[in-house]
Amino acid sequence: MPQLADPANIRSRPTSVVLGELAIAAGLVGESVTITCDLPANTLCRIWKYYTRSLGAGNVIHVRAKRDLKDFALRVASVRAVFVYVPRLYQEVAWTIQMAGTVAMSSCPAVFCALHHDEPDLDPGLTLPLTNDEHEVAAIHTWVAVHAECPVVEAALPSSIEYDGRLEAILRPSSSEGIGLGFREQRIVEALVEGAAFLHSTANQDSDSLVTTLTDYEFVRRLLCSQVVRPNRELCEPLAADMIRRANVYLSVKLGGDRRNPFRVEDEDGYRRSHSSSLKRDAITRRELADLGNVHSRMVATLIEYLQRADDGYARYLQMGCTGESTPESRWRRLSARDLARRLTSWSLKQVRTHFDRLHQRGLITAERENANGPLRYRLPEELENVDSPYSQLPMVRNSRQGHTTA
Repeated sequence: MPQLADPANIRSRPTSVVLGELAIAAGLVGESVTITCDLPANTLCRIWKYYTRSLGAGNVIHVRAKRDLKDFALRVASVRAVFVYVPRLYQEVAWTIQMAGTVAMSSCPAVFCALHHDEPDLDPGLTLPLTNDEHEVAAIHTWVAVHAECPVVEAALPSSIEYDGRLEAILRPSSSEGIGLGFREQRIVEALVEGAAFLHSTANQDSDSLVTTLTDYEFVRRLLCSQVVRPNRELCEPLAADMIRRANVYLSVKLGGDRRNPFRVEDEDGYRRSHSSSLKRDAITRRELADLGNVHSRMVATLIEYLQRADDGYARYLQMGCTGESTPESRWRRLSARDLARRLTSWSLKQVRTHFDRLHQRGLITAERENANGPLRYRLPEELENVDSPYSQLPMVRNSRQGHTTA
């Protein structure tokens, strides 16, 4: 009988951790899901150690070199999780799982890969990419410091899976348009919902017949619509988009028409007088962009203080890349600039080089003026700018049975 981390209080765990637990549970009821992410190595190490302790070291396998693939092929039907340290080995792991030829409801492992693989169309499995979000990283480290080990429970595998009729109508509608997802993404939703149902069944010690509910779906939907779930496209750059939006707000203040703004500089090189979209210098320096990413910097606080005095300041603040729920406008001007700054996405100088400079040098980030006298505004191609989760259009449901929760 497999063991799992006790699903009690699962809602209090970081999103990245919970999605991995749902992937493991989905594997136990027959659908292998891969979680890939570009989290820092020390953060991944802590999450993977947590999964290993929960499942038991004998129920996981580590793929660090090609020789480990042979061992995995022999154990594919018995392991619960596979940790792939080298992305180039992922494809062989995925093909081994998909070609194992297991019967319906047979357990299969969840896969965790250290980095995003570059060619999703060559992936035979169901892969959910997660992005590096600094607030999520902080939440993981804070949580692990207290819950590095948690109680485990034994989980009886179900003999069948049934869908609540209302949930069936949501996930498998008769309309040819479906729920606005590709086949792969729709299967990921269904697999994770089944995993959520298995976890709440384990927590409640229900019968061996698994019934997925609207509560399971809503729990999964909220997780998939979170900021850590990135679009399933190689080129999407959520962090670069945040950098550009905040840079544009800063430039609109620094190089706008208000001579009283705190960043105003003399126009020694004719920046404001030039109608050209190309100048000898960049509209913003790497150092300025790094300071804008430091949410504890004086620059960010000064910019927010200026916006709090401006008529359209609240709308411009929301363009700066907020994390979590946005602050209501009714309270916004009463909060300190330091407090509002802490609610913004942060980034480092290194991330400026890897997420902004790289695209800028390739000509994917361009600058142009909206009007003759306005400052240059940076722009991304549309396919890079759309950074919403691909699951953001999943329909929301309300379940009258509020007492029935995933865990």
